[in-house]
Amino acid sequence: MRVESFSKGASGLAAVRILYVSYDPSTLVRSEQLLVRAGYEVDSVLGTDGVMACRSFAEYSCVLIDDACPSEDRKKVISWLRASFPKLNILSASWRLLG
Repeated sequence: MRVESFSKGASGLAAVRILYVSYDPSTLVRSEQLLVRAGYEVDSVLGTDGVMACRSFAEYSCVLIDDACPSEDRKKVISWLRASFPKLNILSASWRLLG
């Protein structure tokens, strides 16, 4: 499991912290960089096992799942997150639109 934490300099505002779930290592790196440049704090994990190994989700504003996630894994992760953390925002993204 790979967990990385990236953040942009403090701006005095409450940080939006995202758990980014990727299934492709190269997409993970590019997407982390994009999110950090946009001002988000990002923790990232590679794959479903990475999500399930996280101990706390209270610190996250949302979980962002990339489009490389296999359909069955996506359903499993989203169902588990919704059941375990009903107030957590869950987003699914397609970065291909960004070039």
